[in-house]
Amino acid sequence: MWSIASYTVESTTAPHPEAPPVIDCNGRQYSLVRQPPVFIGDDRVGWEEVTGGQYLAHASFDVHGIVTAYPVGWGECPADVLDVLLQYGLPDLYCGPSGEITCASFTSGVGSEYFSFDELRSQGAADPPWAIIRDALHDGLDCMQRNLNPESGYGDRLRITSAYRTPAYNHLLYISRFLAPNCRSPHMRGWAADIDANEQTWGYLADLGRSCGACVEPLEESGPGHVHVDWRPEGCPEGW
Repeated sequence: MWSIASYTVESTTAPHPEAPPVIDCNGRQYSLVRQPPVFIGDDRVGWEEVTGGQYLAHASFDVHGIVTAYPVGWGECPADVLDVLLQYGLPDLYCGPSGEITCASFTSGVGSEYFSFDELRSQGAADPPWAIIRDALHDGLDCMQRNLNPESGYGDRLRITSAYRTPAYNHLLYISRFLAPNCRSPHMRGWAADIDANEQTWGYLADLGRSCGACVEPLEESGPGHVHVDWRPEGCPEGW
């Protein structure tokens, strides 16, 4: 499990409230004090952050000596969304625009006119049924499908091979292909999709994407096996 906020402490019993533990989180020090106990099951105790107030909303201490601390505003997130959201704080996994991804960015079960939610969600085996799928991605892919020419030789339906990816799944995907991980991938931000292609259909699909306002990764970078399209708000990289 990826987590920026699980820290092993020396004691296996809850620290005394008069001597709050100090946690180091990416070089920042946080001091926690015990609040009225909040039990989840039989072994988890609630904590709250009392210094600074801008980094941690709450934390929990379990009987195994693990403190889990969450950034402000994340305390109301569903647990499985929070597990993914925490990945965005790991710079090895995600180094894209800060502040863009919040709990409210995630949706579940919402597809577009032509594509189901399951076609666009992250495909990692352990990924929860939540995803970041921007309206621009829905609209762009629907535009491509609507204008797809059945006589192009591609077929009558776009085949999405990858759209939203959790940071952990994105990292694993690059490593499994022996590639340097891309911690800035717009797939993690909900703006991008890869469409199945081959040498005969790549150019047609790339032009189709551009006609619908997409940034298209160059053939020499993507290879002929798929066409990468995205609608990132900051505009296309040079040469796309």
